[in-house]
Amino acid sequence: MNIQADASLAHSSDERIRAIAPFLIIALGVLAYANSFTGVFIFDDTAVIGNNPAVKRFLSPGELIDEPKLGATRPLVLFTLELNYALGGYHTWGYHLVNLLIHITSGLILYGIVRRTLSGRLLSASYGQSSTALAAVCAAVWVVHPLQTQSVTYIVQRCESLCGLFYLLTLYAVIRGGQRDETDRRSKTIGWNVTAVVACTAEMLSKAVMVTAPVIVLIYDRIFLSRSFGELFRRRWPLYCGLASTWGILFWLRWRVPPDNLKSSSRFYEDATAAEYLATQEGVLVHYLRLAFWPHPLSLDYNWQKVDRLLDAWLPGSFILLLLMTTAVLLWRRPHVGFLGVWFFGVLAPTSSFVPIYDIAVEHRMYLSLAAVVVAVVLGVFNLTRRLPVSIASQRAIRTAAVVVLVGVFTVMTCLRNADYHSRLGMWRDVASVCPDNARAHFNVGLSLITEKRFEEAVAPIQRALEIMPDFEIAMLKLGHVYLELRNPKEAERWLIEVRRIRPRLRTLNFSLALACQRQGKIAKAIRYYNDAIDLEPTNYAAHVNLGTLYASEGQFADAVKQFEIAASLRPADANSQENLRWAREMLSKRQSDSNTDGG
Repeated sequence: MNIQADASLAHSSDERIRAIAPFLIIALGVLAYANSFTGVFIFDDTAVIGNNPAVKRFLSPGELIDEPKLGATRPLVLFTLELNYALGGYHTWGYHLVNLLIHITSGLILYGIVRRTLSGRLLSASYGQSSTALAAVCAAVWVVHPLQTQSVTYIVQRCESLCGLFYLLTLYAVIRGGQRDETDRRSKTIGWNVTAVVACTAEMLSKAVMVTAPVIVLIYDRIFLSRSFGELFRRRWPLYCGLASTWGILFWLRWRVPPDNLKSSSRFYEDATAAEYLATQEGVLVHYLRLAFWPHPLSLDYNWQKVDRLLDAWLPGSFILLLLMTTAVLLWRRPHVGFLGVWFFGVLAPTSSFVPIYDIAVEHRMYLSLAAVVVAVVLGVFNLTRRLPVSIASQRAIRTAAVVVLVGVFTVMTCLRNADYHSRLGMWRDVASVCPDNARAHFNVGLSLITEKRFEEAVAPIQRALEIMPDFEIAMLKLGHVYLELRNPKEAERWLIEVRRIRPRLRTLNFSLALACQRQGKIAKAIRYYNDAIDLEPTNYAAHVNLGTLYASEGQFADAVKQFEIAASLRPADANSQENLRWAREMLSKRQSDSNTDGG
């Protein structure tokens, strides 16, 4: 009777937890990210969203996959950004709302995956009565973990969270279909199988690095749902044919894009060989794991240095090799535990192994892999506390206290991290403090100050960027612009001449040089630079106007008329253009008249 009473009590408790767990996960997600809605466009947000005309209208499917900035490789993400713009323009709160909805939905699906796995045939004896509570804890910790902010608060990294959502949905649908098939063979599982294939298709349209999804799902199926590969393929071969077919979509999208278009335009990361990239990623993976346990400090841009040889990374390499070997042993001896290692390394494999990616270390890559770490820690603590020589009530109290403290600390840390996204200047100052040798960070501090018209303050961070990277020509160009704003044309000319030495055809360079020389009274040089600017950009209205003005000041009214005529044709409705042209023609006519009179 007591056993039956205990079982009934446990079942009643599980039902209550199951009723409130989804709402608790949602509430924690909202609480952790409530202050993210005032975040501004940061870094790549500006290029991909703010300055991308493709976001402003709904493209046809053909146009969508031809759009080079995002659509060619991640068309579904671009489509969601188009929806955001259609509903709210460039008001960032709408983009943050969608990102949060994606993240919370992913958390709920993760909760379902963990709960059904722990209550499944393989683990129900060990975790069945606690499966709902453990799943809720895993999902809650994952949702509020500060390491997730780069995938949620950094708007453009919707690529990662959206792909993560479909990755989790694919696995969840396979679990539902497999468990239904197992418990009632007469039941049709076709609906869940179709859901899995559709979700996997959406994955491939969101981000290419999720190419491992069909393989990871297959391994899960073999460990938790099927007793052999023979049974697996006999019962679900249409499902895996469908999942495998989604690779065709991914490979087709990648095949359409020229290799050069897949490269980052950044000069901060050199091309690396496969061996060099592998050596570098060993340290990066250790760093990711450290952040999973203590996510501080975080950085938007690590400027991680490349490792030249595998031997130079022997210490982190040994640690990662040990983890890989442990995963392999566990897959053989205790496959349900080994799967966590498969999940962690499998999700990261496309970007953190031997295939060179131009961003060496970025936090958003841990979005899905973090789930494996969280589940391992939660289950480990649960098993540890079960062995404590105290009462069951005391064990529960210890677990509850640990969860409350951990979730509370992570929620506060996430809120604090969200605040860094409230301004470009604040974010880049944070990056510069975490990575003081990051030239791009100091340069972007300067750019943010320029945007706020704080030109004097912008000089120091840009010069610091140039100390770190002396041939950083864009920083030189901006420094020249800053000195022009500060009415110091001599110093502006010095920096702009240096840029011309490195990249003579850089846009805006010759115009700025001409302006610097003009303000110093170096008219001949200014005329030469304006002509160079026009050669590179014939529709440069300001260059034509300024050049015409200089020709007029030198008494070369025929040349002045020519330049003002071009300017007027570029802006026919502009009154100043027409007035300049009229005046120059009058002066030319008077000059010619005076010349004829003198000749007569």
